[in-house]
Amino acid sequence: MTFRFGSTILDSVEIYNCSQIDTEKAAIRFEQAAASNSQISNCAIHNGLGWGIKAKKSNNIKILDNVIFNFRPIGVNLQSVMMLEYSRNVLLHVVLRPYFPGIDMMGGVFTCSNPVTNCRNIKMTDNIVAGVPWTGYTARAHECGDYSSTTFKNNIGHSVKFGGLGGHGALIYPDPNVKADCQEMSHFIGYKNHKTGAYGGYHAGPSKWMVTNMIGIDNVLGIGGGLSFGGEGGKVEINDNLFVGESPIDDCAIGARRCFEMGKSGFSTTSVEAKDHMLHP
Repeated sequence: MTFRFGSTILDSVEIYNCSQIDTEKAAIRFEQAAASNSQISNCAIHNGLGWGIKAKKSNNIKILDNVIFNFRPIGVNLQSVMMLEYSRNVLLHVVLRPYFPGIDMMGGVFTCSNPVTNCRNIKMTDNIVAGVPWTGYTARAHECGDYSSTTFKNNIGHSVKFGGLGGHGALIYPDPNVKADCQEMSHFIGYKNHKTGAYGGYHAGPSKWMVTNMIGIDNVLGIGGGLSFGGEGGKVEINDNLFVGESPIDDCAIGARRCFEMGKSGFSTTSVEAKDHMLHP
């Protein structure tokens, strides 16, 4: 058996029609790339029949300033990674696989969530995800009050929809590497999403969940937060957020024959649940 190693450096490159249908062979794929540094920057990555970018069991990767669009059914999937930065990228138009029987795993940017995997030193900042199914992001929270954390900060998710179940700008769950009894989601903007601009908590861990410096605009269920664990005494604390009920943009799709008005809320919570919620369908 021969093992090869090296670095992948792509800058200002167009990658077109390069992912394979019904596989995990993404247009750009890192698997067990742990020995060297790699960087994908200023690239246009688009129009594939599978995933856009995949990184698994890999380290020391930077994905910066790229435009990624028209993949199925996942845009970017990052699992079991360390020392990875995903910043200032735009991901658009992720669609479902045609003729797939049953509910598929789908969404924009998945970070260490399928299943919840061993990830450390993740930086995810200043990204935009729009026009994807289920959720714009799955991402990890930070310790309460640690606003220097860049694990997931200053990102935007909008125009996310999937039937009656999905449609979240982001699903933010407790970081298993943080041992504090309080975790927090903060500094995110979600707008025009069919469910929530962002929803946090979901998995067992902390007994207190904080929602701070979040902006939710014209989402059906606003911004949401709750806890999932078997005990009692959980607390959700909401501070310094902005919730806007309606925007000037109509809820109807372009060319739609009928438009249904939806009742909307600024904030929603499940309070304390007895079991974990799904991060994926």
